[in-house]
Amino acid sequence: MLLIVSLICFKINPLILYVKWVVVLLIELSIRNFAIIKELRISFFEGFHVMTGETGAGKSIIIDALSLLLGGRGSQEYVKHNEEKAEIEGLFELRQGHTLLSLLDSYGIQMDEDDLLIVKREINKQGKSIIRINGQLVTLAMLKEVGPQLLHIHGQHEHQELLKSDKHLAWLDHYAGLSLFQLKREYRHLFDQYKALIKELKELTANEQSLIQRLDLLQYQLNEIQEARLIPNEDEILMQKKQKLVHREKIYHGVNEAYQYLSGEQKGLEWIGQAVSSLESILYYDETLREIFESLQSSYYIMEDVASELRRYIDSMDFESNELQEIEERVHLISTLKRKYGSTVNDVLEYADRIKKELDMIQHKDLRIGELKTKIETLEKRISQKAKELTGVRKKVAQQLEKAVLKELFDLHMEKTKFSVSIISEENPGEFTSDGRDKVEFLISPNPGEPLRPLAKIASGGELSRIVLALKRLLADADQVDTIIFDEVDTGISGRVAQSVAEKLALVAKNRQVICITHLPQVASFADVHYTIIKQMTRDDTYTSVRQLTEDERIEELARMLGGAEVSDVTRQHAKELLERGNEIKLRAM
Repeated sequence: MLLIVSLICFKINPLILYVKWVVVLLIELSIRNFAIIKELRISFFEGFHVMTGETGAGKSIIIDALSLLLGGRGSQEYVKHNEEKAEIEGLFELRQGHTLLSLLDSYGIQMDEDDLLIVKREINKQGKSIIRINGQLVTLAMLKEVGPQLLHIHGQHEHQELLKSDKHLAWLDHYAGLSLFQLKREYRHLFDQYKALIKELKELTANEQSLIQRLDLLQYQLNEIQEARLIPNEDEILMQKKQKLVHREKIYHGVNEAYQYLSGEQKGLEWIGQAVSSLESILYYDETLREIFESLQSSYYIMEDVASELRRYIDSMDFESNELQEIEERVHLISTLKRKYGSTVNDVLEYADRIKKELDMIQHKDLRIGELKTKIETLEKRISQKAKELTGVRKKVAQQLEKAVLKELFDLHMEKTKFSVSIISEENPGEFTSDGRDKVEFLISPNPGEPLRPLAKIASGGELSRIVLALKRLLADADQVDTIIFDEVDTGISGRVAQSVAEKLALVAKNRQVICITHLPQVASFADVHYTIIKQMTRDDTYTSVRQLTEDERIEELARMLGGAEVSDVTRQHAKELLERGNEIKLRAM
């Protein structure tokens, strides 16, 4: 219903109706008292959204707000001046089948019947956060698990990430997807075992003097615990005995008094016995009294047993005079051991078992060192083989990525560009990492005749923007996240290149919800939904607002982006042509 109303009111491009229905959809974003935003609420749909506005209007602030919903770092600086707290709230539709549902279930977070998920974050003036998911309080760590599965933000920082060669391996593995996932998991399982054995070997072959000192310390601690001859739960047993001894006179008086009330002449048992006899004497005359008689007789026998038990208890209360002193000395000894080795006797005994094993390992370290070296040698061979398999898969994927990137760059008017993925493999097992033995670097030659060189050395801002977009276009299919936000990914480009970038972004939006902040009218003309961000100033305040544009308003906004401050009939006509061309291209691509 919300989509239909928006189509009627704002004349949203009908092509949006043909977008493949996504699994996760950002429906609404609400921001209050955040930086220069007093209050705004933005509704989102499927397809391609753009946000435009003057420089400094507050576009980056909206991205900052969304970043906080992903688990970004909060700060008191985000709270609007003279306000107590900032609030960011995102409403998502999370349809059945998404992997995030199992994670939410493990946190005890319930989905409602409409499959809606509400993520809310508050930041107070001290910079502290309160986070709720569907009304349930969660930690920042939990939000960091949930947030990245709801949406991805691809900002200008990724231009810098692309310049760092140590990040290129992750980009390549991301593109490989499932073809590398299982193999990489098997490799990491072996690698973790290998690192644990290496660590143990280093500890055993460390400074001999330190090992001897450690041996003496452990032997002393083990002797101290063993000499105490502890038994499990002894501290609890002793405390019960101590309680009994400390209050023995009171216990004796109470038990003896109870016994005296039951036994002897004119006492409880005698009176109950007489009552039994009285009833027994009249049973001949009224048989209905037999049940009462039998109950009373049973009670008499029970009370008789109780009296006997009380008598035996009194006879057993022959405490030795020094027993309490012995228990207190034992409690003191155990308390001393617990201060050193654990909070309970059981913890102390567990500690003794651990140091016994460590002692055994140190005392037989030469034998253990030999065993470790054998295991490490065997693991190195297995790791080397798995790493070789990883390298083989990566080289195949690298060739595929090279071809795919070149095709994307051709469409983005970098047809003369050469792109290559360099993979260098270390042979020394000591150089292996948790990702294998490969070092990956993206190389580029933007002009004919130039050799391939690292991106960081020759790529311009416009070239980086297009390479990032090409990679993101290719990696989008590997992502499970359906909502993607591009923050000025079109930096440094213009003209026909901008047109190609716009087409690429619209293509990504065919199967996903895409939100793009842009300064380019070519990109904005391809949007299914267009928002303008406006910064307004009053005498006492500055605030940002967001408005969804109608078709006629879009023409005015595009004309402003084309012509600057002066909007003429010519720029309006050009803007209208841009919109029409964008619709035609999207229609052909369907």
